[in-house]
Amino acid sequence: MLTWPAIILIALGLLLIVVGAIWAIVVAFKRSVLWGLCYLFVPFAALVFLFVAWADVKRAFFVNVIGVLMLAAVLLLPNQGGLALTKLIPLELNQLAPSLAVAVPDALIQVSNADRMAELATREQSLRARKAALDLKDEAGARALTEEILKYNADLKAVTDEQEAARTKAAPVLGYNPAPK
Repeated sequence: MLTWPAIILIALGLLLIVVGAIWAIVVAFKRSVLWGLCYLFVPFAALVFLFVAWADVKRAFFVNVIGVLMLAAVLLLPNQGGLALTKLIPLELNQLAPSLAVAVPDALIQVSNADRMAELATREQSLRARKAALDLKDEAGARALTEEILKYNADLKAVTDEQEAARTKAAPVLGYNPAPK
């Protein structure tokens, strides 16, 4: 699902591309009707025209480039409100094929949990900072922080248990038996 900033960026990028293209066509027709027709209908004539009439068409070209960069920003930066392509691709190897999950190292078996682990790491840093800033006389704050730490520990245990369950589930497929911990 696209967010509003991404939709606006796409719309502005497409608008700039269309404006730049029309501007370049107008410049080609201003130079001569033959150049304008070639620009429209002859392959690579637009590229030749770009070099021949650079002084006249460079502003239209840069408007096009800015539009393309706006579109690329949406497609290449999914964590900045774009398409979130990483969520569309199945990263959990156990979903692809159970035997494939065993063929890779244990660290790569549960790639889909990487996002959850990153979020937990961020929470841990936040909790550590709050603990360091906590006043020793603030009992209510200490209780609230303790409850949040316990919730964090439960969430972390759930993720690690899920990863371990996936490893042991995938292990018998190829006769791989991980060493017990």
